[in-house]
Amino acid sequence: IIVKSNSDGSQTKLKDIARIEMGSQTYDGFGIVNGNPAAIIQIVRLPGANEINIMDLMEKKIVEIEKTLPTGLKIEVINDGTKFVRESIKEVEFTVIITSIIVIMIIFVFLGDWRSTSSATYGRNKFIRKIRIR
Repeated sequence: IIVKSNSDGSQTKLKDIARIEMGSQTYDGFGIVNGNPAAIIQIVRLPGANEINIMDLMEKKIVEIEKTLPTGLKIEVINDGTKFVRESIKEVEFTVIITSIIVIMIIFVFLGDWRSTSSATYGRNKFIRKIRIR
């Protein structure tokens, strides 16, 4: 299918700008959510896409769309895959904080002085920052 014909005679075809696949002959279906009839839409991220950013944008868009819906209709997210990702990130952050505190305490036990401990801890962090920058 030709989408655009250029003045130089070249053509832009649908296959050049979209992925085309054979689908079902009909897409009739019936969805039920919490015992009520529903239209179900599945949104799948592309490989390499940031799932959390996509969900954040979708939530903003849902709020916009819901303002225009007739009374009694609402958009509901049934399966949010980002909940697991968000909780995992929180766990990693918590683990890093606890581990840092334990490391500082161990350094204090061996050095026996808060000034030396803070110097050793700051110097270590400065060294790590330099490694990450390079």
